[in-house]
Amino acid sequence: MIKHRGGVLLDVFFIVVLCAGGFLAWKHREDLWKRASRFWPACARPASSQPVWQKPQNHLQRSAKAQAATRRFLDDVGLKERDLVKSWNQEYENERGRWLESTMEFNLPNRFNTGVFLEKLGAFLNQEGLFLMTDQNKKNTWLIELGDKQRVFQRVIVNKKGDHTRD
Repeated sequence: MIKHRGGVLLDVFFIVVLCAGGFLAWKHREDLWKRASRFWPACARPASSQPVWQKPQNHLQRSAKAQAATRRFLDDVGLKERDLVKSWNQEYENERGRWLESTMEFNLPNRFNTGVFLEKLGAFLNQEGLFLMTDQNKKNTWLIELGDKQRVFQRVIVNKKGDHTRD
């Protein structure tokens, strides 16, 4: 015959320890996913997936901060309000949150320094965890879009020489 030592108290202790471990694993699940995916890539969650238990986020403040910084950097390197052709804002909302998308269209002045602008913008994006999502240089226009990979917060269209149209 086997003798059990501890009885009910030992059983309760093990149940409490298991519950505490389960709670800690659930609370730190994102960090655990990241750690597990380093050693076992099949565990990696796709970048586009969002857990269903997350409530929609309000990205209005983050998008406004990106827009203010972009305007400040453009002003610092020579694009002033007088070069602005048109500007408009659009607020979006979906199951993942709310954000403001701002678009500015400028005529390119002679004094504009693209390299300095991109350097300042790159440092800001890195600091804020944002991304340069589009950088297209076409015949008469330069288009840049920045955001958080899922949403565009700021779009800047720069018309090069010979394409100075106002609507």
